[in-house]
Amino acid sequence: MTVRAPDSRLKRLLDTLSPGPVLILMHDNPDPDCFASACGLKYLFEKCGGVRSTIAYGGVIGRASNKALIGKLGLELRHVDQVEFAQFPRVVLVDTQPRGGNNSLPHDRIPDAVLDHHGMRKATRAVPFADVRTQYGATCTMVVEYLTEAEIEIPQSLATLLFYAIRTETQELGREASKADVEAYMELFPIADLEVVSGIERARIPVDYFEVWYRGMGAAKLFGNVATCPLGAVHNPDMIPEIADMLLRLEDVHWTFVCGYYSGQVIFSLRTTEEGLNAGALALRIVGKRGTAGGHDTMAGGRVTVSGAGEAPGVMAEELIQRVLKVLEIKAIGKPLLPKR
Repeated sequence: MTVRAPDSRLKRLLDTLSPGPVLILMHDNPDPDCFASACGLKYLFEKCGGVRSTIAYGGVIGRASNKALIGKLGLELRHVDQVEFAQFPRVVLVDTQPRGGNNSLPHDRIPDAVLDHHGMRKATRAVPFADVRTQYGATCTMVVEYLTEAEIEIPQSLATLLFYAIRTETQELGREASKADVEAYMELFPIADLEVVSGIERARIPVDYFEVWYRGMGAAKLFGNVATCPLGAVHNPDMIPEIADMLLRLEDVHWTFVCGYYSGQVIFSLRTTEEGLNAGALALRIVGKRGTAGGHDTMAGGRVTVSGAGEAPGVMAEELIQRVLKVLEIKAIGKPLLPKR
């Protein structure tokens, strides 16, 4: 292993987190980009001086493909309920940032490092080491570059995970993929186990998956070129962005807003095909001071905590939908996506 420049990002990252042990914390309800970024960092730390690290997450891992990914690649993850933060002198956040509202970092704890590709948050400026590259389509692309700089050979299982993560996060390089994402993708392609990737993408799906789709399509409405879909209570928050992505493929639709109630919060995903309007900035305007939000040009998400003073999740969901229409200046009357049967 070689760290070439004394002031390189890699050396500063390792100096910040040594000697460990390190807790690598993903965002709640993690996705493949989280898994790959965390596992890539864990491998990097082990190879660069034997620094021990543990990967943790909050929320749930509900999507069938994510469960298949964990099983097929043997990922070692721990839920935050099984973690004592005091036992880890160093904490690094991946694919999320402090005060973002989508991770389980204690409010009184400042992480030692942050690696992310979302917009820089104010709280991140107080972090000793912050590598935030908003032009990248996937956080794990940054990790690939760290491994390459350290001249560490990437084993097939990790290459498969990194390849799949870039593939899904950028929708096969078709969504917000930078030159760096393309280069990392092509570097990993000949190493990755494509049969495993295929098996993950075609994972078996439980019945309740279709139940949520059925309920969602019945509740979906079209307001001109905007599609909205209040899902109500969901057991798997991963369904929210998945349905938002699918609705965006609908003819003449340029914006989708899908929300659902989970663990005391109304969680939403915002998607667009329009250029020049930043979905992440619009998401912040939608939640206002009631919640947290963030994202990129074409995709964003957020959450609002439902108060215990009798506030109904359905009322909050409808309020958020009205805010979306107001922010986008939509005057059209809503029409059901599917006719009543």
